[in-house]
Amino acid sequence: MESNQTAARYEAELKRKLALKLLSFIGLGILAFALLALLTSLSSGWLAAIGIGGMIFLASSSVGGAFGFLFAVPRVLTQDDSIGDETADSEAATPVARLRARLLRSNTNLERISDWLTTMLVGVGLSQLGSIDPALSRFRDFLAQYANIAPAGKACATSCAGMLPTVGPMVLVFGLVMGFLFLYLYTRLILVSLFNQVEDELAKGGELDQKLQSEIATKAVVAAAQSLDTNNENPALKGLVSTDDPSVSESLGVMFNMLYQPEKYQDVINLSGTLSVTPAIKKAEYWFLTAAAFGQKYLALKSAGGSDQDLLSARDNALDCARRAVDIDASYRARIWNISDPNSIDNDLSAFRSDVTFLAITGMQGKT
Repeated sequence: MESNQTAARYEAELKRKLALKLLSFIGLGILAFALLALLTSLSSGWLAAIGIGGMIFLASSSVGGAFGFLFAVPRVLTQDDSIGDETADSEAATPVARLRARLLRSNTNLERISDWLTTMLVGVGLSQLGSIDPALSRFRDFLAQYANIAPAGKACATSCAGMLPTVGPMVLVFGLVMGFLFLYLYTRLILVSLFNQVEDELAKGGELDQKLQSEIATKAVVAAAQSLDTNNENPALKGLVSTDDPSVSESLGVMFNMLYQPEKYQDVINLSGTLSVTPAIKKAEYWFLTAAAFGQKYLALKSAGGSDQDLLSARDNALDCARRAVDIDASYRARIWNISDPNSIDNDLSAFRSDVTFLAITGMQGKT
């Protein structure tokens, strides 16, 4: 299930990046089109007609786009205050739930402005429906008077606007509709996803600082922290040693520091098993550190002439943990590959660098 969710998030991230790149190209295209329309509108004949039509389209689509954004402003950042208070104050609410409640009530200005403006625009628009046709007629007259693109001839005694007075209002309406639809759909499909992504990232930070929610795991982490080298001058390590109520991040810090202690890999594996009933298992770092511990165990068994069964068990556990880390966070492929370098100080997984399964997990299959 976690693997499917991770794959879905990864695919959504790729789509988001593609959409942002596409939007950038569209923006540059619009800018180029505006400059071209401005230049051609200064000429004469059909080039001038195209340029003026382009300027009309850009202006109307900009207004339509503004309306589309106002009508589609997401409500991701807002929630009913009473519901938010109940969620935040509930004794049963988790830290993540309380964090989400706070985020959902963090800012209502944009939504309130959007609601106010859209209500006003709909009300005023409905009351002015009868004035649309006269307004378009005045726009036709304006084009006929000032858009002098055709030279004097049989069609007109002086210079004239040609077909622009007829086509102009249609271009105006078309631009309004297209601009509205584009910004409306972009806001609904892309901006909502961006808001949700920010919320999820902040929520992940809240999860990382959760307490272990297990008395047995808490005692195990405290004992493991106290077993570390207390003479070490690392301030982070000293903080871990002195804690009596470790969080998930602090527990992972204990595992990390234990991996650098001689022959502590089995203690890390045991601590990992104790933490398996805590929120730590939702973090890629937990599985990454456990994979490193099993990698150290494999190297120690191989050096000591361990049995094939023990070596196979250590290998399978190391690769399974590595796979779980990648399933949660695909960026861990690089970290896992880096600690398989036999020439590196951190070479916990060096025994599997040419393993087909390991290469598949790290995405290096066919690249080495």
